[in-house]
Amino acid sequence: MRLLVFAGLLAALVSCSKSEDSHAHEDTPYVRDIDRICHAEEHSGALQEEPGARPMMVALWLAKNMETDEGRTFSAKLSQASPKEKVALLKAEADKARIKDCALIKAWSGGGS
Repeated sequence: MRLLVFAGLLAALVSCSKSEDSHAHEDTPYVRDIDRICHAEEHSGALQEEPGARPMMVALWLAKNMETDEGRTFSAKLSQASPKEKVALLKAEADKARIKDCALIKAWSGGGS
Protein backbone atom coordinates (compact mmCIF):
# COMPACT_ATOMS: atom_id res chain seq x y z
CA MET A 1 0.00 0.00 0.00
CA ARG A 2 2.78 2.45 0.88
CA LEU A 3 4.45 1.70 -2.45
CA LEU A 4 1.27 2.64 -4.31
CA VAL A 5 0.95 5.92 -2.40
CA PHE A 6 4.62 6.73 -3.07
CA ALA A 7 4.20 5.94 -6.76
CA GLY A 8 1.14 8.19 -6.94
CA LEU A 9 2.95 11.06 -5.24
CA LEU A 10 5.95 10.64 -7.51
CA ALA A 11 3.72 10.69 -10.59
CA ALA A 12 2.01 13.86 -9.35
CA LEU A 13 5.35 15.57 -8.73
CA VAL A 14 6.63 14.67 -12.18
CA SER A 15 3.41 15.91 -13.75
CA CYS A 16 3.61 19.23 -11.91
CA SER A 17 7.24 19.79 -12.81
CA LYS A 18 6.51 19.18 -16.49
CA SER A 19 3.61 21.61 -16.54
CA GLU A 20 5.72 24.33 -14.92
CA ASP A 21 8.45 24.05 -17.57
CA SER A 22 7.64 26.72 -20.15
CA HIS A 23 9.95 25.03 -22.65
CA ALA A 24 8.25 21.64 -22.41
CA HIS A 25 6.15 20.45 -25.30
CA GLU A 26 3.98 17.43 -25.83
CA ASP A 27 6.06 14.57 -27.19
CA THR A 28 4.05 13.34 -30.17
CA PRO A 29 5.36 12.13 -33.53
CA TYR A 30 4.23 15.36 -35.23
CA VAL A 31 5.82 17.58 -32.58
CA ARG A 32 9.04 15.58 -33.00
CA ASP A 33 8.79 16.21 -36.76
CA ILE A 34 8.48 19.98 -36.24
CA ASP A 35 11.41 19.84 -33.81
CA ARG A 36 13.41 17.94 -36.46
CA ILE A 37 12.64 20.66 -39.01
CA CYS A 38 13.69 23.32 -36.50
CA HIS A 39 17.06 21.63 -35.96
CA ALA A 40 17.54 19.98 -39.35
CA GLU A 41 20.67 21.90 -40.29
CA GLU A 42 22.42 20.73 -37.15
CA HIS A 43 21.18 17.12 -37.19
CA SER A 44 21.80 16.63 -40.91
CA GLY A 45 25.38 17.85 -40.73
CA ALA A 46 24.55 20.69 -43.12
CA LEU A 47 26.18 23.30 -40.89
CA GLN A 48 29.57 21.81 -41.82
CA GLU A 49 28.86 22.43 -45.51
CA GLU A 50 28.88 25.52 -47.69
CA PRO A 51 25.61 27.49 -47.39
CA GLY A 52 24.60 26.60 -50.97
CA ALA A 53 24.75 22.87 -50.23
CA ARG A 54 22.74 23.02 -47.02
CA PRO A 55 19.18 22.98 -48.40
CA MET A 56 19.74 19.71 -50.28
CA MET A 57 21.39 18.06 -47.25
CA VAL A 58 18.53 19.19 -45.03
CA ALA A 59 15.90 17.97 -47.52
CA LEU A 60 17.53 14.55 -47.83
CA TRP A 61 17.89 14.21 -44.07
CA LEU A 62 14.29 15.22 -43.44
CA ALA A 63 13.03 12.79 -46.09
CA LYS A 64 14.68 9.96 -44.15
CA ASN A 65 13.77 11.12 -40.65
CA MET A 66 10.19 12.43 -40.66
CA GLU A 67 7.74 10.25 -38.72
CA THR A 68 4.37 11.48 -39.94
CA ASP A 69 2.61 12.25 -43.19
CA GLU A 70 1.52 15.53 -41.60
CA GLY A 71 5.17 16.41 -40.95
CA ARG A 72 6.14 15.51 -44.51
CA THR A 73 3.27 17.62 -45.86
CA PHE A 74 4.34 20.58 -43.74
CA SER A 75 7.97 20.16 -44.83
CA ALA A 76 6.87 20.16 -48.50
CA LYS A 77 4.77 23.29 -47.90
CA LEU A 78 7.83 25.02 -46.39
CA SER A 79 9.98 24.08 -49.37
CA GLN A 80 7.53 25.79 -51.74
CA ALA A 81 7.16 28.99 -49.69
CA SER A 82 9.01 32.26 -50.18
CA PRO A 83 11.76 33.03 -47.65
CA LYS A 84 9.51 35.43 -45.72
CA GLU A 85 6.62 32.94 -45.74
CA LYS A 86 8.93 30.14 -44.50
CA VAL A 87 9.76 32.06 -41.34
CA ALA A 88 6.10 32.84 -40.63
CA LEU A 89 4.93 29.29 -41.37
CA LEU A 90 7.61 27.60 -39.25
CA LYS A 91 7.18 30.09 -36.41
CA ALA A 92 3.43 29.46 -36.34
CA GLU A 93 3.91 25.69 -36.36
CA ALA A 94 6.69 25.77 -33.74
CA ASP A 95 4.48 27.95 -31.54
CA LYS A 96 1.59 25.49 -31.90
CA ALA A 97 3.95 22.65 -30.96
CA ARG A 98 5.28 24.75 -28.04
CA ILE A 99 8.83 24.57 -29.38
CA LYS A 100 10.58 27.62 -28.00
CA ASP A 101 13.99 27.25 -29.63
CA CYS A 102 13.82 26.79 -33.39
CA ALA A 103 17.29 27.22 -34.89
CA LEU A 104 16.02 27.24 -38.46
CA ILE A 105 13.80 30.26 -37.78
CA LYS A 106 16.85 32.09 -36.44
CA ALA A 107 18.92 31.06 -39.46
CA TRP A 108 16.23 32.11 -41.94
CA SER A 109 15.75 35.40 -40.08
CA GLY A 110 19.44 36.21 -40.34
CA GLY A 111 20.08 35.54 -36.66
CA GLY A 112 21.92 32.26 -37.07
CA SER A 113 24.16 30.35 -39.39
